[in-house]
Amino acid sequence: MRQPASLLQGLEQAGILAVLRAPSAEHAVRAVDALVAGGVLGIEITYSTPDAADAIAEAARRHGDAIYLGAGTVLTAAQAHEAVDARATFLVSPGTDEAVVAAMRGAGVAAFAGALTPSEVMAALRLGVDAVKIFPASLGGPGT
Repeated sequence: MRQPASLLQGLEQAGILAVLRAPSAEHAVRAVDALVAGGVLGIEITYSTPDAADAIAEAARRHGDAIYLGAGTVLTAAQAHEAVDARATFLVSPGTDEAVVAAMRGAGVAAFAGALTPSEVMAALRLGVDAVKIFPASLGGPGT
């Protein structure tokens, strides 16, 4: 299993982190296959995808360590553990819930928490996340 620091370096080198929200696990896996074929190696499958853990497990089986595969929209400790069991190498929560962050950190993979305000960013860092995702990016991302 990749350590959080090496995973962050790998994601930075990959240059793109695709976030997948698919209507089914099958669609998500096909999208992962297409992304990998196109050279995109950083991929996050969100828990808004039905049977997300199944999609993560199948994508990990097909592509293994050739990709940086994570789970997004992680809202509960149970989802964090389920995603890691499915071989996610990083976890992303849209917020900074202390119990969810603790579960993500305890799972042994890179943990990213969402935040919008400076106070939320500080809280996430205080909880020990590996990175903070500004969420939602549509409020201050490249398109604004």
